[in-house]
Amino acid sequence: MAAFGDGRAATVSISSTNLFIPKLCFMKYIIGLVAMLLPLLSGAQSPPVKALSINDTLLYIPSSTIINYPKPLARLSDFKNDLIILDFWSTWCAPCIKALPEFQNLQAKFEDKLQFVLCTSQESDKIQKFLHQKNITLPCFVEDKKLQEYFPHNSVPHEVWIKNGRVVAITYEQEVTAENIQKVLNDEAISLTEKITKPGYDISQPLLVSGNGGNENDLLYHSVITGYLDGISGGGGVMTDSLNRFKIRVIDGSIARLYATAAEQYDLDFRLPNRTLIEAVEKEKISPSARPEYTPLVRRYFYSYEIAIPAAERDNAGKYMMEDLNRYFGMIYHIHGTVENRKVLCWVLRKEDGPLLIHTKKGAAAITEREGGEIWQNQPFRSFFYALAYINRNQPYPFINKTGITANVDIILPLNLPDVHALQSYLQKYRLRLSLEESLLPMVVIKNIH
Repeated sequence: MAAFGDGRAATVSISSTNLFIPKLCFMKYIIGLVAMLLPLLSGAQSPPVKALSINDTLLYIPSSTIINYPKPLARLSDFKNDLIILDFWSTWCAPCIKALPEFQNLQAKFEDKLQFVLCTSQESDKIQKFLHQKNITLPCFVEDKKLQEYFPHNSVPHEVWIKNGRVVAITYEQEVTAENIQKVLNDEAISLTEKITKPGYDISQPLLVSGNGGNENDLLYHSVITGYLDGISGGGGVMTDSLNRFKIRVIDGSIARLYATAAEQYDLDFRLPNRTLIEAVEKEKISPSARPEYTPLVRRYFYSYEIAIPAAERDNAGKYMMEDLNRYFGMIYHIHGTVENRKVLCWVLRKEDGPLLIHTKKGAAAITEREGGEIWQNQPFRSFFYALAYINRNQPYPFINKTGITANVDIILPLNLPDVHALQSYLQKYRLRLSLEESLLPMVVIKNIH
């Protein structure tokens, strides 16, 4: 039964005395049908090639075209030497060319115990001419695709060591020395540096992203700036990870916040917004007043950043981050950030004359909540002042501590005062005076590049 293209069936009847079609036509028909089906049948019957690794046994590998050999076709299994070193190479590869005469000399030294077999995907005529000019007589598989599949690699030279039909090593060319060859032939204990090939590497894609070329354990140092990132909770932070890398990470922060984060690696006071001066023209892009940041109106002005460096460089992390920000935002917005001493109006806290009314009674150190505030018992005054400055971080003028108090204190931290003037009155009962003064103060300054 045979099928026509329109779905009709045709019956071919054959007998010794009465043929439906002549024998000659029938044979042509059969041959043509086989010719059409052969590619489909061969494709269906050819299993995908399994790449061979160290300790794998060399199974049947089809014949390939070979030069510098008595026959035009050969298989690796045709070489019966104790050790075969399969050298993948190309004529455009300088290290490959340099290694060829060295391999030729090693072949002469070890004679029948060793066989170097070259392999390249380049054209037979070109390779024949090239090897002749270099006086290289080693056999060479040419126009090869099959061996490349069994031993995949993404760079040459690439050396595959095969001993008694088993892959014993895959190395760089530097490992192919007389000493190492002799040890392998003698079955001596030897550690050859393995040449790793990672499949799927795409030069057009970012390195290490989605496993491209490696994973995060391969990362020694990096810094990255992205736009707004959706769907991430938390704002980042600083940490030293299990691979001893120190990291700073900011998620979806304004440009002003990024610069402040770099500066706060040296002084935590810089994390307060009123410790940053924006003198650049495009202030709304540096510190957008519209909120929240995920709204389409302003989200293009929010960025994420991470730096990962060796932990030994932790003290320089803020400097490296500032340099990164200046490089990128210098290109985009023509701005530059620094830490500078500036004369600015500040809320200055001083101690008035007379006995201090916040001396600690030296009870157990504790902070407990109460309505409208927190009771601080036996706590460092500098911590109390920083909490006070943080509560008022959105005031236009920063807070400065000039009390000279270094001892622990007992005091109540107010949490819901309506304004700074109310805070002034509150602090007076402790003989602490808060006044607006001009002072020289380190500030994060963001300004245009001229």
